[in-house]
Amino acid sequence: MKDLFVVIRVNPFSTIKNFEALRMCVGMLTSDNSMKVVFIEDGVYALSSSTDTGIINFPDADKHISTLKEMDFDIIAEKESLEERGIKDIKHDPLLKSKDEIADLITEGDIVINW
Repeated sequence: MKDLFVVIRVNPFSTIKNFEALRMCVGMLTSDNSMKVVFIEDGVYALSSSTDTGIINFPDADKHISTLKEMDFDIIAEKESLEERGIKDIKHDPLLKSKDEIADLITEGDIVINW
């Protein structure tokens, strides 16, 4: 079993990458790997309750995040990124970790996929 990290760092308003990364994560649920999805930098906007990608005709990634949570995969948000962007209304109840804690987790992982 591998410890897999998917790091999402781009703004969900500027690209479809977040949606595709999360869709890929859901597709990998059948593997025997441990998976953690980490939202850092502008990627944390995907966890904001005020983010509504539907109004700009982007796919909604909420269903993928909910599926991952239901399957007990960790959803992690970087505290500093949330604070820097003034995001307080967070959905999906992610684990909040500091930049250093996330760096430590990722260096212990087997595979890191960076989006």
